[in-house]
Amino acid sequence: MSFKLTKREDAELSSHVSALRESFGELEKAAAAYNGRLEEIGSELEDAVAAYNAALEDIKGELSVAVDEHNQRLADALEFASGVAELAREAWEARSEKWRRGAAGEAASGFVEAWDDLVGELGQDVEFDLPDPVEFEAPDGVDIFEVADHADLLENAPAGAE
Repeated sequence: MSFKLTKREDAELSSHVSALRESFGELEKAAAAYNGRLEEIGSELEDAVAAYNAALEDIKGELSVAVDEHNQRLADALEFASGVAELAREAWEARSEKWRRGAAGEAASGFVEAWDDLVGELGQDVEFDLPDPVEFEAPDGVDIFEVADHADLLENAPAGAE
């Protein structure tokens, strides 16, 4: 091979440069369409995320009211159960050791233990692990300027050695 392009190679080079310029123009159009549609769907998704987060806060608020009301009633029930357990324990402890070891004492002991266990169960407020709001960050579009100008690269290739 000589160190100079032939007329045929020069013509083929020109053909490749033209084809690359044409396809790059199509690439630019496709990238612009992609970026435009990406922006549209990103905006739609942002709106949907905002609507979801607003609805999430609403339903969390509704649930929170119900949880607070239930926990208040639970606290009232706990106070009642604690009173029953304490009175039963005091009455059981006021009895003689002999009575406590007898059938009636063992039955009473079971009663006291059941109410103590109930106090432990009632002492746990209702809590839910609720989801956090959704976050959305729109992706960047494609940047056509990051693509090398292949036509210029090819067009500026050396045609021969001097």
